[in-house]
Amino acid sequence: TVPFPLAHGQSVTVTVAFSPQNLDAKSGTLQVAYQDASWTTPQALGVPLTGSGGGPSIQVVPNPLAYPRTAVGLAVDKNIVIRNLGRDPSQPLVVSKLALTGSAEFELVPPNDKPPLTIAPGKQVYLTVRYTPAIAGRSQAQLTVDSNDPRMPEVLVPITGSASELGPCTYRVRPAALDFGAVNVGVTAELGFRIENVGANACGIANVRLSP
Repeated sequence: TVPFPLAHGQSVTVTVAFSPQNLDAKSGTLQVAYQDASWTTPQALGVPLTGSGGGPSIQVVPNPLAYPRTAVGLAVDKNIVIRNLGRDPSQPLVVSKLALTGSAEFELVPPNDKPPLTIAPGKQVYLTVRYTPAIAGRSQAQLTVDSNDPRMPEVLVPITGSASELGPCTYRVRPAALDFGAVNVGVTAELGFRIENVGANACGIANVRLSP
């Protein structure tokens, strides 16, 4: 309790509490006013205070996750990224639970579909959510992510998708092959190709990826 007298040779311990709500660096000054019998006005002593938030910090993106309109029966994959924004290497982010509820048309697929997942500070993992609509219409689900982040122990990710019945699709790829030729080491070369719908019905194209 202040004010209080402090005799010659005495000391007192003052406790300052710091409760960060995020990882940002914080600063301030503790002002200590003191006065003795020879001074007519109090003097002030400034004690600089600095600190920052520590521990694991989760970020889940995108949130929410939305699929564009797709064709019934076509499997479409999208990624959800879980990042650890923390800075302390001794405190990794540990994802202890991944629960996908709602429509069975959504599913988590390997490799990162089974917790626990341990994520070092500044690192991230990718979750793959597959949407395979069985009937036309809208579908909804929710992904629950539990972790050891003390400020956000549970993250909820709404997931939506829509599907339509499409007739037989006829498409072609031009050119049929891509030849990069000789590319200097360390240089990136780019070539493009076109997917053309040459039929009468709309086409649903998904999961364009490279294979060995």
